[in-house]
Amino acid sequence: MKKVAVTVITLLLVILFTHAGLIKLLDHRVFLEELRSYPLLAPFAGPIARGLPTAELILATLLMWPRTRFLGLSLALLLMAVFAGYIIFLLNGAYQVPCTCETLLGFTTWTAQLKFNLVFLLVALSGFLLQLIMREEERVMHLAR
Repeated sequence: MKKVAVTVITLLLVILFTHAGLIKLLDHRVFLEELRSYPLLAPFAGPIARGLPTAELILATLLMWPRTRFLGLSLALLLMAVFAGYIIFLLNGAYQVPCTCETLLGFTTWTAQLKFNLVFLLVALSGFLLQLIMREEERVMHLAR
């Protein structure tokens, strides 16, 4: 059952990160302009616009292979936490930045995007914990032989 759950979680994350990375690459100019409008990110817009979509596609690839899945789940958890944290920062700050999330998933508000990110943060956390439990069970079974 755990293996099936990890497979479903992994599939959801692969779809999410592949979609997100490809959209950002295919509409690179728009993504770059959006980054330039965000507080804290504007000075780093160029490197982020190149690096983030690449990182998302590499992350999706890591999730696909059993040998690298735990690393992929760890990085997915980290990335979703960073995304959610930045949205919380925007919502609680004095910044009036329009949500550009519509390009990716059709959201029109930061609050809707935050809810989506928190759901996928929990998905990534569940996958990470299940994978951790499965690894420990394998280790115990190996020691018992």
